[in-house]
Amino acid sequence: MRPKKWFVNSIVLWPLILLCKPINLEVTLNTFIAFFIVCLLSSANYIINDYVNHENDFSHPIKFKRSLVLEKVNMFVLIILVFLIFFVSIIISLTMNLYFGLFCLLFVIWQIMYTFIFRELFIIDVLVIGGGYILRVAIGAFFYKVPIDFSFMFFVFFLCCFILFCKRKQELLLNDDKIKYRRTLLKYKSGLLDKLIFFSALLCIISYVLLTNVFITYRLTFTLPFIVYGICRYVYLVYYENKGLFPEKELFSDKPLVVNYLLCVLVFFILRQFRV
Repeated sequence: MRPKKWFVNSIVLWPLILLCKPINLEVTLNTFIAFFIVCLLSSANYIINDYVNHENDFSHPIKFKRSLVLEKVNMFVLIILVFLIFFVSIIISLTMNLYFGLFCLLFVIWQIMYTFIFRELFIIDVLVIGGGYILRVAIGAFFYKVPIDFSFMFFVFFLCCFILFCKRKQELLLNDDKIKYRRTLLKYKSGLLDKLIFFSALLCIISYVLLTNVFITYRLTFTLPFIVYGICRYVYLVYYENKGLFPEKELFSDKPLVVNYLLCVLVFFILRQFRV
């Protein structure tokens, strides 16, 4: 169920944080419930994805461990578990907020379509995953009943593409069985990925500039250096330290990046709270 990757679902909280709506006990409780629902839906999809691709994952240096475990699991029990997670999560989300529930249902369908259709499509595989993060932003916006900020969606989308293209570049360095693991790697070339990484990083920064100057407040432009540094630091880790294969781990194991996150969050809340 990959609880270590649940942090990516915290993006559903950002529409509330960016617009700084009043937060009380009820909002806080509902926020945790909504976050946990999205995490459960993601985990159920991880189970499906691992089971569908467990034979190919034997060629992966880490994922082969999941495949070994899955071979010992009763398929009927697995199906029941996934069904219960989907059913209970969707029912709870619909009772909390109709639009929240509908977007959670769309999120489930989107993830399943990626597993069975889009996972093996060149470049589209990355774009569809990025679309999943856009859905997470939409889920948060509809849950908190706040306007959808399209510039923030673009920022999240291009940031996701940037990280995933970096991951594809590292996947090319795997052993000769990498084709079995992900057939789309046949079409990805190192030179092409260099260009895709550059353009996605550039579009990510442009989207953030639009977000801070046009749609939120120009004061948040002071957080731009942290965004640029974070992207440049990650590029360094990918190209000179051969990292990026496991972004959920490497994004938080590099000390300069962690310090950069903390400073960015500190400056962000100072600017929002005290109207500097």
